Amino acid sequence: MAEAANNEEVLGSSDLSTFNIAASVCLATLSLFALAYLIPVHVAVRDGSGQGLSAQFMPRLSAIAVLVLSLSLLAGVVLRRVRGLEAIAEDNEDNEIQGFGQREISNTVLLALGCAGHVVLLQYVGFVIATSLTLAACMWFGGFRKPVWLLILCVGFPIALKQILWSALYITVPTGMF
Repeated sequence: MAEAANNEEVLGSSDLSTFNIAASVCLATLSLFALAYLIPVHVAVRDGSGQGLSAQFMPRLSAIAVLVLSLSLLAGVVLRRVRGLEAIAEDNEDNEIQGFGQREISNTVLLALGCAGHVVLLQYVGFVIATSLTLAACMWFGGFRKPVWLLILCVGFPIALKQILWSALYITVPTGMF
């Protein structure tokens, strides 16, 4: 009986390692694809955009960050396997199994739909309004429901971010149709 439980634990940690390898390879491939094709082809470059930063700066920085993080995840898993170290346990201190169940899947789908909705809103109402609405919905969904703070954060943060992006990086955010 103890041997069967030990085998289940090993299989669980092995599955997690395999998942981490697959996820890191997938993310690294996507970021390389973005760096090699998507960003050069689909991001317009204007001369004289300010302080030597082009419109490709932030997408490249994001793709490079994802690439570095995915390669570090891959290296960590491979080093653990090569050194023969046991995989990190999938349970926390209270011995509760951390799973990716129905609730997590539905939250992930809702988040993806919210991000898609935010992108659509950006085209029509601009950055400040779209980000305010999306941030308010995310905070409300996440359980933060104090109206005064919702108003301050959901209006103040997008306006401050817009000003910081323009002042520091000369990046203009979408203004929408209005």
